[in-house]
Amino acid sequence: MLMDKMMLDTRYGTTIPVTFRKSNYIENNNLYIGIVCWDEGFPEPWSDLTVNLDIKCDADCAFVDVNNNGEEIIDWLQKNNLAVLTGRVARSGFCMYPEVRFNKEFLEKID
Repeated sequence: MLMDKMMLDTRYGTTIPVTFRKSNYIENNNLYIGIVCWDEGFPEPWSDLTVNLDIKCDADCAFVDVNNNGEEIIDWLQKNNLAVLTGRVARSGFCMYPEVRFNKEFLEKID
């Protein structure tokens, strides 16, 4: 979470300052990124940006949790030059999760 706070517009019409936490899922070592909210002036977990599926991803790629964050999170990631779509999509239950490749500089800042 060493990067500067970014502003995340939510679907509820509010804007909140956020940072990110990077780790890996234990089961398959896939990339995990969490969103940390600073709305009250101190860090608090807000949401998981990524979702862990049974598919191995490249080290800089992950499936985005559009089920809990909404489809608009993909546009926000691209608009802020944090990630690009890879074209790969995976299903889990009734949801389709798009895979993104995260920007190298973004990953270095949150490492």
